Amino acid sequence: MNELILYSQIILFTIRVIGLGVSIEFYHDKKKNKFILFIISWILWILSTLLALFSLLWDDQTIYQILLILNVLFTSLGVIFYLWGINVYFLSLNPRLMLIFIVLFTIIAFGFYIFINYLTAILFMVIGFNIMLISTYIIPPIKIKKFQKYIGKSNRWYYSVLLFVFPYIIISIYTTLMGYDYGLYESNDTFIILLYYIPINFIFIILIILLIHLEYRISTREVRDLKDKYSHELGNILQTIYTASEISNNQENFQKEILAEMKDLMRDKVKEASNLIKEIRDL
Repeated sequence: MNELILYSQIILFTIRVIGLGVSIEFYHDKKKNKFILFIISWILWILSTLLALFSLLWDDQTIYQILLILNVLFTSLGVIFYLWGINVYFLSLNPRLMLIFIVLFTIIAFGFYIFINYLTAILFMVIGFNIMLISTYIIPPIKIKKFQKYIGKSNRWYYSVLLFVFPYIIISIYTTLMGYDYGLYESNDTFIILLYYIPINFIFIILIILLIHLEYRISTREVRDLKDKYSHELGNILQTIYTASEISNNQENFQKEILAEMKDLMRDKVKEASNLIKEIRDL
């Protein structure tokens, strides 16, 4: 393997490990299932890097081709799971249909390998996940209101991926059609290697930034909305306590039973106010 490719793979592996760590941290803090999709995607991408490096240890061409196909397959599936996670923010996706799509994609890829050749299988997967990347940018105009609500200013990172996706699509398809193995593992052409790895490394860096920026924005908005909600509820509670206090001060106009109910109401409302204050402090 060319040293430049090796260094690029190490950088790519490091970026993907960081992405996995960020996704795990978000899942640990928020306990939302969408982060499982991101975790799966980063794990698949990490495995694809390891498979690429591991394939170089084998002289057997069949094993090398299988490992290379698994490398591209895990990369493709990683793209699917990550896009699934991003789309969950503003779309309702059927998990069963998504899993069926993933299974069909895998079966078709191996079908091309078994009945045609491994280069055709790789070309199918490369074109497939590139089409999925581009198609994701068609969805926002269809769901523009939800997209703007959840993505907001994070759209600068969402669309900046395109700056590197287009050159990566061109070079990845070109190298596959020219007979290069996916990842250029046996190439010594420095120019093509740089054209291939620079965009893909930037893509993964931006994907991490996008996730962090998106979650920060959503968390900030949720905290603001909760504070508005709690302050409104707290105001209502205090108004109820004040009214009950004013009524109880005019004891001569009320029976003892009514006064006792008023006092119980004030105690309950004070307790509610105390609980709300504790929740607000935890925000």
